Amino acid sequence: MNKNLNRKASSSGFTLLEMTVTVTILLVVIGAVYASFWIGIKTYKKQSEINNVSQNIRIAFHLISRDLRCSFLSMIDDNARFLGGDTRLDFAVFLKDKINDVSYYIDDDLLTPESGLQRRVGGRNSELAPLITAMNLKYYDGKQWLDSWGIDKLGQPIDKFRKIPRAVKVMFTLTESGGREKVFTTVVPVLTNAYNIKVNNYE
Repeated sequence: MNKNLNRKASSSGFTLLEMTVTVTILLVVIGAVYASFWIGIKTYKKQSEINNVSQNIRIAFHLISRDLRCSFLSMIDDNARFLGGDTRLDFAVFLKDKINDVSYYIDDDLLTPESGLQRRVGGRNSELAPLITAMNLKYYDGKQWLDSWGIDKLGQPIDKFRKIPRAVKVMFTLTESGGREKVFTTVVPVLTNAYNIKVNNYE
């Protein structure tokens, strides 16, 4: 009778080998689930980053192209001029039935809440594309590409310089997470330069 009880007790429990195999299988399953979950998280983050990159570039190119095509040159208003350096652009645009001063530049000052590409209109600043960390500009005069337009080597406006470039080449450098950089380039034709503007016999 005792032998039967011992046999029954031993058959109702798990052996050490069975426990080891069970724990091993459980760990493999948990590891597979965790790996799948982590891959999903990384894929989501990567896709979100790609979407942010695309959105930053799309917004930046759209606005700067639109503003350049609406650029306005006044021969009597000294403030309505087209001034461009290799990293900054200041000009007047005719939008919403009025003339506005527009500026594009990169804010890399750590003390300001904004970062990246900035657009300033009528004295009001807006963060346009925070992922864009550098901007390089060139100006086409009909013969060659220039590094600046309407300013001297010290960045000061050239007196009596009243012209608009035929086209502007815009190069944006976008920094992704991890420090990887991508460069995007477009050439914007400035439509107002397709004809000559004469005011008070000054061309």
